[in-house]
Amino acid sequence: MGILKFIGGAFVSPYVRVGRQLGETSKVTYQNLTQVLNVKTQLKDHPNKDLKDPTLLKARRIKDSKERFEFVFQQKNWTEKELARHLNNIKKAQAIYMFFTIAALLFTGFALPKMLPSFFFTVFMSIIFMLTISVFAAHWIQSALRKTQIQNRELMSFNEFIERADFWKKLFNPCA
Repeated sequence: MGILKFIGGAFVSPYVRVGRQLGETSKVTYQNLTQVLNVKTQLKDHPNKDLKDPTLLKARRIKDSKERFEFVFQQKNWTEKELARHLNNIKKAQAIYMFFTIAALLFTGFALPKMLPSFFFTVFMSIIFMLTISVFAAHWIQSALRKTQIQNRELMSFNEFIERADFWKKLFNPCA
């Protein structure tokens, strides 16, 4: 009986360890989600400052996106130097988001299936990494939109940005 118990324990212990770690992770995740929901209910009572900003409310009435950008630029008293520094920061952020999106995608596709002990754990971790990829990709596209808005001095919508002929160039080249 001792040998069977030892052999059975050798096969079962990695899965027990993974199950224990998943349980601990789920407890922490639950606590974090309850904190997020508490903050969300607290923020629901506070109005968003941007929605009451008179400059942005006036800017929304302007139909031409270039005139809208110039209006906000003048009303906020921005300088060309501040705008150039902000553009440089956005380019760096876009490069970082692009790197992490592609790295997480490659890791999920190639390394993750070979590293994990079980099929179900691999699927679980793949879902986690796909959520991570979607967050990084959304920030990547958003930074490309903001970079294009500053470079063209035009407050365009997301749909207008996607319809542009140079969309892929602006997306995949942070320096463009």
